[in-house]
Amino acid sequence: MRAVQRAARTRAEPRIVGDVRLGIGWGLAFAVGFSLIALASFALGDPRQFARMGVTPATTLAAYLFGGVVGGTLVGLVRPLARWRAGAGVVGVVACLPLSLGFLVAMDGAPSHWTARRVVSGVVTALLLGTACGTSWWEPPDADPPRRSRSDQP
Repeated sequence: MRAVQRAARTRAEPRIVGDVRLGIGWGLAFAVGFSLIALASFALGDPRQFARMGVTPATTLAAYLFGGVVGGTLVGLVRPLARWRAGAGVVGVVACLPLSLGFLVAMDGAPSHWTARRVVSGVVTALLLGTACGTSWWEPPDADPPRRSRSDQP
């Protein structure tokens, strides 16, 4: 991860552009992973159950793609906050919120069909999951790599 971050900074572009590119890349990677799981669920599950919930493969995949691109862009924009543990929690919430709202689109359709209870549930899920993930993946920005002992050196 640090090598990718360094590579993004060494290009002749503003740091924020590299951060946004990195965020979108990670967002798309998560979208692909979740999409594969969703496709397996649709292939192996009972189609009537998904139809009762109003979920189709197309809306689910679109929601994951939307969440990945929007979430990745937002993460890239707020990534400088990740220097601090609390800031990393904020970055995690920003990453989870579009995905959570994407689930609402996949489950209920347009925002005009959403209930207040569903919206609150989605936001609370993003707050809890995003904070937990962001703070648990946080690393101090100036963490030194492990030092090699004399016996490890060639």
